[in-house]
Amino acid sequence: MTDKKNSNNLVALLLIPVLIVGLAILAYNYLITPMLKQKKELSDKKYELQVRKIELQNLKTHEEEFKDEIEKARATVNKSLNKFSGGNSPEKSIIFSTRFEEDAEFSAFIDSLTFNPKELVTSMNLPMVTETEDGGYSISYSDIELYKEKLVMSFKAEYANLKNIMAYISAYHERMNISGAEISYNEEDGDLTGTITINQYSVVGGENQYKMDDIFGIRNGKENLFTN
Repeated sequence: MTDKKNSNNLVALLLIPVLIVGLAILAYNYLITPMLKQKKELSDKKYELQVRKIELQNLKTHEEEFKDEIEKARATVNKSLNKFSGGNSPEKSIIFSTRFEEDAEFSAFIDSLTFNPKELVTSMNLPMVTETEDGGYSISYSDIELYKEKLVMSFKAEYANLKNIMAYISAYHERMNISGAEISYNEEDGDLTGTITINQYSVVGGENQYKMDDIFGIRNGKENLFTN
């Protein structure tokens, strides 16, 4: 009886380490491993937050510099856009061409004008910085579209005056250029006749607004023409 009891005690003593090892394995698999995994996830998240914090601090540090760069870029683009018309129209082209007949520098005869539909050349989004009520700023974008319209002008003029017309078109304050010309010489009077094709450019969405040129030698506007 004593030997059997001692045998049971021995078995119990041998089972205790096995149970301890088993419990340790269970604890590692179901407690320690998830905790280590969670700890790593928290550590990774903390690192991401630290990186993001540094990024935000850098953005704040360079905020004024960033705003200045945007405003400088916008000013540079607007400076170029200001060379373009805020819009063209047949009426505007007619008034433009009357100068070639009325001004002694040109003394040309404009036989006809042919108008063509405007074509979209390019478009862009121009950034703009706006300050907010909380002392920050927001960035918005304005849509800019560049158009081209072809104007074909039939003329009769002396050689020197034709040169003046072409120089005037090339130097005009609103962007335009001569894309083609067909010219013939009239032996009877020595004048030149033909056509000039002019590309007239305009910008929609910029700071320039549509503006009608003054009619050469004619008063216009809303004022009473019968008053001094």
